Amino acid sequence: MRLSPIDVNWAPGAPVKVAIPLKKPLKALRVPRDAVVMDGDGHKVVKVIRESEVYQAQPVAIEVLSGSELYVKIRGDVYPGDRVVVRGAVGLKADDVVTLVDGELKNAG
Repeated sequence: MRLSPIDVNWAPGAPVKVAIPLKKPLKALRVPRDAVVMDGDGHKVVKVIRESEVYQAQPVAIEVLSGSELYVKIRGDVYPGDRVVVRGAVGLKADDVVTLVDGELKNAG
């Protein structure tokens, strides 16, 4: 492969690391690994939905695509900007009320 770098001062023959995607990139979202809950129905995250002045839990089925020690890439009904529960999501059910305390969401029940 020949490269024609512009405004780069590389020496001829210098080693470089190149990544060439072989597949189309997957549409995925990166979330903390601790946000993923595994139960008998598969993997889920618990989104936090604001209804009027109340925050409610909303479990969402997801597919785990890949991951590292701290984060995983997921696909499902979760979008950038959505709030997800990172710790304590295991016991939350749909429409459980959670509250915001000191900048963090806490289970109100």
